[in-house]
Amino acid sequence: GVIPHIPVPAEQALDAAHADALRKLSEAEQDERIKAYYEWALQEVDGRLRPMKLTRKQMETYTGSFGPRRVFVEDGELWYRREDGPRYRLVPMGNDLFRVGDLDNFRLSFGHDARGRVTKAIGLYDDGHRDENAKDGG
Repeated sequence: GVIPHIPVPAEQALDAAHADALRKLSEAEQDERIKAYYEWALQEVDGRLRPMKLTRKQMETYTGSFGPRRVFVEDGELWYRREDGPRYRLVPMGNDLFRVGDLDNFRLSFGHDARGRVTKAIGLYDDGHRDENAKDGG
């Protein structure tokens, strides 16, 4: 057999190689826009390599209304909905960062106060744009 350059289980080999390539490209890139693209893609791959599971208590810390955005727990899952749009399952990617359903160009993050309470939802877009909404009533 062939000894892999990156020792991981076989089912993770492609993602591990992809992550390694993205890290190297990002480190070498001088153009900040292109570097941001590599880092966006790397977050996605890293999320698959190290999936996270939140407890119900952890999920509930993110719930609430944030302007037009609403985050809620239903059937043991964390969900996101903007106004009357479709709802999307939030998949934790680490450090208060979530994949939003199957959307490739949008992620959701959260900001906290000094006591660790969630105070805002932050929409992150693959083009570097971001928008924030304070938590209602908080």
